[in-house]
Amino acid sequence: MLVLCLILAFGYFSLRLVSWLLHKRRLRLLEEQRKRKDEEIQRRLDTRRERHRRLLLERARQFKAEQEQRAREQEARKLEDENRRLKEAQRMQEERQARRREQEAAEQTRRQAEALRYTQCKDWLHRADDALRNKDLMMEFPAFPRWDCPLTLNERYPCSPSPRLGTCRHRVKALYSVEAELEKALKHTRKKWHPDKFMRCPEGTREDLIASVTEFFQILESLYEEIRSHTS
Repeated sequence: MLVLCLILAFGYFSLRLVSWLLHKRRLRLLEEQRKRKDEEIQRRLDTRRERHRRLLLERARQFKAEQEQRAREQEARKLEDENRRLKEAQRMQEERQARRREQEAAEQTRRQAEALRYTQCKDWLHRADDALRNKDLMMEFPAFPRWDCPLTLNERYPCSPSPRLGTCRHRVKALYSVEAELEKALKHTRKKWHPDKFMRCPEGTREDLIASVTEFFQILESLYEEIRSHTS
């Protein structure tokens, strides 16, 4: 009986030991399984973090590359604008220089024309004085310099030169403008060109010459009256 009890007790404790061992083994398996799941989850998290980190790095590189590209484009635009401004400034300077050269050339041409006109005026005045000193031998009226009157292009107040003299009152005024005092010069000159003083000219050309002198005297008289009315 005692032996049977001992056998039963041994069997019971053996079953309890086996059950405990199985339970420990199951707990160990569950722990290992839980660890594997945790490791898998951690591995997936690490993989996701790594992918996210790489994506952020790639986006950062792209953003940096875009910024560098924009900076290069902006610098290129600045250089292009600067070159355009320099070219525009150079073009404007060249245009100013060209205009200045044109103005200088026009001024030089004007001065040369004025000098030539002045010389022609003095030459005609000398020829006129020579003709007046020998008016008894005068065959024809001294020819005027061939100028273009500026009023010939004026449509409102056109200038009509005299067919006989080949000049107009404006060109006659310009002839005597070279004198120091225009009014005084016209006052003395109109006395010299009075038609009554040419009655002793050669008979063959006397009539045409007196007609020309009369017309010239009328121009001088009108110029003298005009200037005297302005100064009084």
